[in-house]
Amino acid sequence: MPTSRTENNIDLNRNFMDFGKALPANAHYHHIRDVIRIKDVGPQSLVTLMGLAQA
Repeated sequence: MPTSRTENNIDLNRNFMDFGKALPANAHYHHIRDVIRIKDVGPQSLVTLMGLAQA
């Protein structure tokens, strides 16, 4: 019988997203939006970013 689990018992379909349909809303996205959308990856920006991530 076919299965979606690997030899390590990992379910390959567990987090499957159908990108042909609208994606579900993420109610907590606004909390991390500024952390993951950075324009500058210079040293000072990364220090600031790490401070935001730990806050």
